[in-house]
Amino acid sequence: MYDDIINDIQNLSNSKIAKGQLRFFKTGKGEYAEGDKFYGLKNPTIRILVKKYKDVRDFDIIQKLLHNSYHEVRLFALLLMVEIFNKSDLNVKKEIVNLYIKNVNYINNWDLVDLSVYKILGKYCLLIDDYSLLYNLSDIGHLWSERMSVVANWIIVKNGKFDILISLAKKFISHKHDLMHKAVGWILREMGKSSDEGYNQLLLFLDEYASVMPRTMLRYSIEKLSKNLQKRYMNL
Repeated sequence: MYDDIINDIQNLSNSKIAKGQLRFFKTGKGEYAEGDKFYGLKNPTIRILVKKYKDVRDFDIIQKLLHNSYHEVRLFALLLMVEIFNKSDLNVKKEIVNLYIKNVNYINNWDLVDLSVYKILGKYCLLIDDYSLLYNLSDIGHLWSERMSVVANWIIVKNGKFDILISLAKKFISHKHDLMHKAVGWILREMGKSSDEGYNQLLLFLDEYASVMPRTMLRYSIEKLSKNLQKRYMNL
């Protein structure tokens, strides 16, 4: 089955798209995805393949896919894990979560994180009402694990729980990497959009921290606020 999946992906490869992806995903020397490789598949194509193999339940195969050196193969594995997670009982969901956590070093670009983490870890934390694994990820000191801890909150804030995000946003407010500034600002913005209470929590956070937030984080977080509020917070 592993070879069938790889063959299907290879048969859909596009060298022109792959060349653009190498630049877009920062794979050059010294960049955050240095050395990553691409076949040149777009996400809708990968999702079609996931539907084809949606009945695969062999976690050894999925882990082997996660360890593949090509970006689209790892994304395929993650989207397949999302598919399995959504259709499984709590015990299997826990196995998927454990597989995800075990392989965080291979979930190593922002799209791999963003397209999977809230659909697996975020949903699972909500389901069991335990958010400790997010705090554990935030403590690893690893860029992608840190981003996971924040982006998982996308679904959590939409369900009216804001304290985890606020705690992590405070923790990462002095983070050095632009990808974390974007992640924190994005999910703060989503908190503000989620409900009246989420909006109030965003304003309270900004009142206290806007003056010290990285500019990218601030811009992302205020994007949906009124022009007057945007101007106010940018001028603090």
